[in-house]
Formats: sequence, C-alpha cells, structure tokens
Amino acid sequence: MTTFKEMGGIRAVNPMFAFMFFALVMGSVALPLTSGFVGEFLLIIGLYQAGPWYAIIGGLTVVLGAVYMLRAFQAMMLGKESAKFDALTTSEKWVLGVCVLAVVMLGIYPEMVMNQIGPSVQNLFSVAVK
Repeated sequence: MTTFKEMGGIRAVNPMFAFMFFALVMGSVALPLTSGFVGEFLLIIGLYQAGPWYAIIGGLTVVLGAVYMLRAFQAMMLGKESAKFDALTTSEKWVLGVCVLAVVMLGIYPEMVMNQIGPSVQNLFSVAVK
C-alpha cells in the first residue's frame, strides 16, 4: 500500500494537477463558495434542529476532516519528491476541469440541484412523518 509520503512532490512534476487537486480539496473541506460548504452547512443546520450537541459533534467532524485532507495534500503535493508522475493528458485535464467547475458552480449556485431534488425530498419527508 502506498502512503502519502511515498507520493510526495507531485506539484514539482505536475503543477496543473496539484492546482486542480487543491481546488477539489477545498470543496471537500467545505470552503465557502464550494459545493462542500453548501452540503456541510445544510447538514449542520439539520443536526442543530435535532439537538445542539449533534451539531457540535458534526462541526467537529468537519474540522477533523479538513485537517486530514490538508495534511494529505501537503504530504502528496508539497512533500519531498519521491515518485515520478507523467503530465496530465488532454482528457485528464478536461475531466478534472469539469470537476473543479462543478464544485465551484454548485457552491455559487446550489439551486441548480436543490430545485431538482426538492420535490423528492419533500415527498420522502411526508412519507417518513406518517
């Protein structure tokens, strides 16, 4: 099994991948204006409605997850160069670019998805309450 430190130094070899990966990590750690922030915010609001202690525990897990993700990024991208990686192919650049765009667009305008799933969620709640 490969550890994060064994994957170190990717930024020196592949800076575009490091940038796109950083954007995805920021979405994962719930940075405002990313899709992760919207999800975490809604989750913590729901937990708070169930009880403030649930929200505190949920918030703590967000912080611990952010610490893990940022340390992993640091070890893999900024660590001592220990592995060789090829440059991204054109198709890989497109896939990562679309993912980064989706993370940012859903963070800025979450209604794109919320309006679509809203009726189904309301239906689920109405069935669960009965």
